[in-house]
Amino acid sequence: MDVGYDFLTPELMQAIFFHQKNLVIYPYLDIKHLRALELFATGHSSIELDCTALNDITSILEHQEGTYSQSPTLYFVFNAGSNIVQSVQEMENVRCIINTNENVESLANGSQLLFYNKKSKKFVNPSLESDPELEFENELFRQSQGDQDILQDLLMRIKGIATRIYKEFVESGDVKRVQSILEEYESVFPRKFWSRILQFTQNFFKIVIPEEVTKSLVNSIPRVRPTKSNRPHQVNESDFSREYETILSTNRSIAQSFITSLHDYRSEHVNPANLEMVQLYDPKELYNYLRNHHWKDGISADFIEQWVSFKNVLDDEEIDLFFGLFSKLNISTTCLKLSEKNQENKIVHTQNIPSPVIKKQEPRKISSPPAKYTPTPSIKNFDQFKEWILAQLDELERKR
Repeated sequence: MDVGYDFLTPELMQAIFFHQKNLVIYPYLDIKHLRALELFATGHSSIELDCTALNDITSILEHQEGTYSQSPTLYFVFNAGSNIVQSVQEMENVRCIINTNENVESLANGSQLLFYNKKSKKFVNPSLESDPELEFENELFRQSQGDQDILQDLLMRIKGIATRIYKEFVESGDVKRVQSILEEYESVFPRKFWSRILQFTQNFFKIVIPEEVTKSLVNSIPRVRPTKSNRPHQVNESDFSREYETILSTNRSIAQSFITSLHDYRSEHVNPANLEMVQLYDPKELYNYLRNHHWKDGISADFIEQWVSFKNVLDDEEIDLFFGLFSKLNISTTCLKLSEKNQENKIVHTQNIPSPVIKKQEPRKISSPPAKYTPTPSIKNFDQFKEWILAQLDELERKR
């Protein structure tokens, strides 16, 4: 069974986001799962095209070909036939993700249009590298820790950097100023990933950055700039990374709720000017900052209450996991009354569900005298007939 997040992989991120390639996924995939890939289409607006409802999809795509926009369109084309796939292969400057139920593997004869078999979870284009370099993609997934909102923020940050670099190359061509832009974000995107950001800039804006320029930027001598990490008071800060890893290893749902709650807390309670760039996006760095500055005496009770409320009703396994985790981290569970809180939620939850009507059965009697025969009254005397019917029903109920 297909699930949307199954398609959020480093390989597909590289193809759609960094390489800006068009994609054909086969066989059939539900549109709601196909739309999960919109996460990798940062900088684009999206339009759905259903080939069963529209007669001339090719004309729509050809009309888009050659047009320029600061926010180009990405088409999600579903229920496509092989003829549409062949037409798209010949088009330029059109971004699309196509789904077809036909076996179109024989059309995978180049690298401009990538063919992805969802069953084998592999690209079938023979020209592609069998083992692509995915270090940057894996690092972005690591930083997001499974939270799609954080991953989207990271990709939007790369798009923002690329826009600034593009404008700098167009307006001044000053490589030193481009270096300055990249160094602003070096705490989030280290120097070894600069070539990938420049690659994205070239592919998205369709410009050419000479290879020698990329090498000179990557190998440039870092300029010494004062940062928060140079300040003396940070020397005595503690490292709470083991706590963080303990929390994340508990359970996927609990871990994702923890990371989401961390960023919510940051938005509500932390001045972003006090954070380094990496602490804005890396949840481990953010947790260390909070433990050293906001939660010196322990994790905030308000934060924990928000964290454990990620579901209306926690099941018994989740309750046990929370209690075990709090015990490891020396967090008091009595002040939170997690079990009572969960019980209250169960009560509230069940109040919204209509209770089934259960008819209480009379106790069956071991022995009872035989029922006295009563002749059926005439229906003309309706009141008497009605009483007789009710009496018979009562008798039947007693015999059940």
